[in-house]
Amino acid sequence: MARETEVEEQLGITLRPWQRKIMNQIPDGFSNGVIAIRAPTGSGKTLISLLLSLYKFNAKTVLAGVRTRTEQTRFWEDVRKFNLDVVPLAFIAKSVHCRLLNDEELKAMKELNIEDMDVSCHKCMFALPHEDKANIHLARYFDAWLDAFIDTNPNLPPKEYIEELMGRLNDTHCTYDIEKNLAKGVIRLRRRLLLIGTYPYIFSFPSVVFESILSVYDEDYPIGVEVEEEMLNEKAREARIAVIIDEAHNLDKLSDQWERRLGTKRMERVLQFGERYCKQLLEKLPNPEDVAVVKGIDEEEAEKLIREATEFCRNEFPKVKASAELMIAKMKDRLKELAKDYEVTEKTYRRLKMEHINELTLSFEEFSKLIMPLVSVEDLVSRARIIRSFTSNSGLFYTLYKYKETKVPEYRDQLMALIEPDAWNFYITKEEDEIYMSIKPVTPAPIITMARSKFEGPWVLMSGTLPDKDYIERVWGLHVDYYIDLSKEVRIGHREVKIITEVTSEFKHRTQEMFRKYADVAKRIILNGGDGVYLLVYPNARMMIDIANLMMDLPKDIKQIREGEVRNIPVLMKLTKENKKLVIHAFNGGSFIEGIELTENGKSFIKYVIFMGVPYPNIKDDYTRDKIKASGLPEYRYMKVQAWMSVMQAGGRSIRSNEDKATWILADYRFSYLVKEWG
Repeated sequence: MARETEVEEQLGITLRPWQRKIMNQIPDGFSNGVIAIRAPTGSGKTLISLLLSLYKFNAKTVLAGVRTRTEQTRFWEDVRKFNLDVVPLAFIAKSVHCRLLNDEELKAMKELNIEDMDVSCHKCMFALPHEDKANIHLARYFDAWLDAFIDTNPNLPPKEYIEELMGRLNDTHCTYDIEKNLAKGVIRLRRRLLLIGTYPYIFSFPSVVFESILSVYDEDYPIGVEVEEEMLNEKAREARIAVIIDEAHNLDKLSDQWERRLGTKRMERVLQFGERYCKQLLEKLPNPEDVAVVKGIDEEEAEKLIREATEFCRNEFPKVKASAELMIAKMKDRLKELAKDYEVTEKTYRRLKMEHINELTLSFEEFSKLIMPLVSVEDLVSRARIIRSFTSNSGLFYTLYKYKETKVPEYRDQLMALIEPDAWNFYITKEEDEIYMSIKPVTPAPIITMARSKFEGPWVLMSGTLPDKDYIERVWGLHVDYYIDLSKEVRIGHREVKIITEVTSEFKHRTQEMFRKYADVAKRIILNGGDGVYLLVYPNARMMIDIANLMMDLPKDIKQIREGEVRNIPVLMKLTKENKKLVIHAFNGGSFIEGIELTENGKSFIKYVIFMGVPYPNIKDDYTRDKIKASGLPEYRYMKVQAWMSVMQAGGRSIRSNEDKATWILADYRFSYLVKEWG
């Protein structure tokens, strides 16, 4: 294993003192444990995680799990910047690559949170011509194609990324298929590989892609063939894998990312696409020969499928549509009634009673059975699985209900997709005035444990707001071998912290009078402060709306925007540069708190972060209460950890480089003792 001095000499770099310290602290031969590193943004965590993986663990393939495509770029850039001996391949969503999906389908998939598993690649015309082991077509262009992926910035807008990639490849085959096969080729050539993907590539269905790539290590030793133990040990050393989880505090939110929803908006979209697919089928019938090849059936069966689908669309669909519309209207009214009974507000969750779970799951199943013939129509004309996704989820909801009701093992066996069905609960929730039935796991532990078993080897967790070792082990279910906290040792930029004690966001004090005080405090700071972006962070969306409404009397030359009004970062950057003072109203749990990157040349435009209360989770929310119970932690401790992570993440938007200076205003008297506990 290389020592830190050898690494510095080999790469022509000088490590920071804390990076050397970590390289020295982790012993040679560390092979299957977990290292957790807490260090601020801009401190060089990405580089040290790569150096540990490549030079300390001697990993042949490194998997980097990141939260967003923007974070993929950091790994891609560091490999190029430091000339690391590893091939970086950034994987984005399969749906982005697929040229057989139209814009409406892509929009619906994003809107309905439909996963990549619902894009069919089977027998695709753009797939590479596969052979047993070596693909002649791939081998011919391997070096040029590999350079194309390495040289294309993964942070480009999706369409622009694919266009630039295809221009470099100068080929019509599927870019997703090419990248997967290039990754396998890198392994076969015994070169080091860095697979960079968003969290789903580690923790959800797309993980099968990385598993498939890594299966190349098993090619020389097929299952069933006896191999000397010494040779197996050598193979294990050769195939060593390391996993890096960037911004690892987000593992706490994996359970949110696994949420599944059913509602009338989705029912309407399914019906819209059913009508569109029927029209498409009737206008141009598919070739039976093509259908036979895709489905692996003979032409006679293919002709029968096309005939039955055509007859349904021509004769039955109008009646199905009318019945479905009545069901949707009835369901919409019923969900509104239940939301009122359960006192559901925006982005809150209420645990459903079994009688209502039974009622709703049966209603969704009835709708699914009615539209089931449209699944066959969809299969004939599209690669998207928008209708099938709905019917599959409806069946999953019903099966989970039956398992919860009966605890019969047969139902549990049908819920493998949920990993641990006992960790899932039913809720009713509201978002943007739409009411949904939801199922969510109350803990991320089973999801993390499954990923850990899939991708064995050393793991590196890193974040500027990583919770403590005890929390990681108890709540996430990960045993931590080394917890390295550099938050006090490594300082980036400068922040001035002020506490205002005349206001509070405590539930009992959430009155119009208190909101007016908050508005006055914020206006005073903005009017007397310097130029730049003011990020106002509220505990929840309701408080943001109520207080922001009281700030409309700020001068017109001070631009104000609220979470949800601007979703496009380039537009937000344009507003930032056009206005001397820009006020951004955001709330805890919203996309602005973590997804916002208002930087230029590495420096942040955010100069003030005003916390309009302590960003505790909503303790009156049933899902929050279920998570606290599942964590096994005392309620107050759990709440404090969540508030600390939210404060540090939101505040961290203002400190992105060593040159940044920002003022944090903590507007709540409770911060006076919380900051002492947080240090």
